[in-house]
Amino acid sequence: MLTNSRNEARSAAHTRSRRGIALVGAVVAFCLLSGCIENDQASALSALRSDRSHNSVRTISLDASAGKSAQAHAAGMATRHSLYHTTLHLGPGQCGMGENVGFGSSVAQVERAFMNSAKHRANILNGTFDHVGLGVTRSGGQVWVVQLFIDYC
Repeated sequence: MLTNSRNEARSAAHTRSRRGIALVGAVVAFCLLSGCIENDQASALSALRSDRSHNSVRTISLDASAGKSAQAHAAGMATRHSLYHTTLHLGPGQCGMGENVGFGSSVAQVERAFMNSAKHRANILNGTFDHVGLGVTRSGGQVWVVQLFIDYC
């Protein structure tokens, strides 16, 4: 009976140890991923604002709600390894929307590709869009980017 108790105690200690290691690993992974995403989103916003500024288009503000949608969309595209647009629905107080989706080796490379495409460039330089939601996800050596533009009335 004593042996069973010792084995049970060892087993419980081993389980707690494994859980602790798993928890530490999860926290480290979360911190690394969230920092990467935040840095990539900041880079995407900086590149977008720079392109608008160089073309004498007013600055654009981040929209947190649109950002959540854009981030979910970017993650979905990365998971499926496929580019696709979403159906855009105007919300209260919104007069217009536009969306750019792309992937490449870096945020800067995707932004350059957007600016070299007439339709994507038109969204970026559309002065009526005053807010943007940005989604950026890294997967398989690629960066997946979603720019969700909004014109609030």
